[in-house]
Amino acid sequence: MKRKGWSDAKIARALDGKRKANDKPAKRGPDSLELWTDVLRDLCTDLKLSYGGLLVRAYSNDVATEEFAASRREVTGTDSWEALTSLNEGELVIFRE
Repeated sequence: MKRKGWSDAKIARALDGKRKANDKPAKRGPDSLELWTDVLRDLCTDLKLSYGGLLVRAYSNDVATEEFAASRREVTGTDSWEALTSLNEGELVIFRE
């Protein structure tokens, strides 16, 4: 890099940028769908649960006191991936084996 006429500061920035890029964790997919699929499966398996649920909600007040309405949808294990990709706010999705 010195032979190309780069300054010490430019070399340091380039090396730092390369190091930061290499330190980033590998992306697992859109919003870690694989992670949530594994979590749901492991919860049901390890705790011997027949179902588990997820609720997507953005709270605007205190979580303990805010009231809201939620819809409910049940899916089976074979539809879990599709259900995770189509979660809607205010929807409780029950995942069954």
